[in-house]
Amino acid sequence: MIIYSVGNTKWNKYVDLTDNLRKSIHIGDQLNETSNFNDCTGESISYKNDMYSELTALYWIWKNSKEDIIGIEHYRRLFLNSKNENDPLLQKDIVNLLSSYDMIIPNKHIIKNTIINSEIMPFMPEVLKEVLDIIQILYPSYFSVAKYIMENYKWYIHCNMMICKKEIFDDYCKWLFDILFILEENFKNKYTIEKYSRLYGFISEHIFIIWLAVNKIKCIEKPIVMYNKNVNAIWHYE
Repeated sequence: MIIYSVGNTKWNKYVDLTDNLRKSIHIGDQLNETSNFNDCTGESISYKNDMYSELTALYWIWKNSKEDIIGIEHYRRLFLNSKNENDPLLQKDIVNLLSSYDMIIPNKHIIKNTIINSEIMPFMPEVLKEVLDIIQILYPSYFSVAKYIMENYKWYIHCNMMICKKEIFDDYCKWLFDILFILEENFKNKYTIEKYSRLYGFISEHIFIIWLAVNKIKCIEKPIVMYNKNVNAIWHYE
């Protein structure tokens, strides 16, 4: 069991405080400085980090990690058992939770509009409509659920954080990257997207619940905490 704690600086020294469960992984190192453990080894899309953000780590874990249970946290965020910064989710807690649930995810993120009308980026509604078109072609059995969720839900699971068995993680990643790579190819001649960093990270957050719903993944939500940049105080809970 490993929880990969993702970052693009050396902030995440707190990972050593939680029973050696967490392993720091630096992302985008093909674009930036190298580090002891990063996402540009093995099978990798590290060079896409500007647009994919923490998803380059997600891809690396999918293709290279052999652990039976996988988790991903990032950018000073950490799963908690409760809203207490001194109560991080530890290995014994995860084993207990996954005996009853398929996946541990963050609490729902409430938004004012439906997913299809998300305002997180200027052209997000057009992007999500294109995602629906791709789902209809690649995964037609998902389409009716995807359309309903996008047009009716006013929440999504943000942060691209999760803990689950590796086979569940692998199934999700295949579905996700099948969609995103086609979307990326389609975008080359449609939008000037280079200035919208983390675009594909935002998209994956918005469509994660589609995969969870169709595959009937039994989830338990847990709070997450975000530390400030000095890693010595809590910024806020999510």
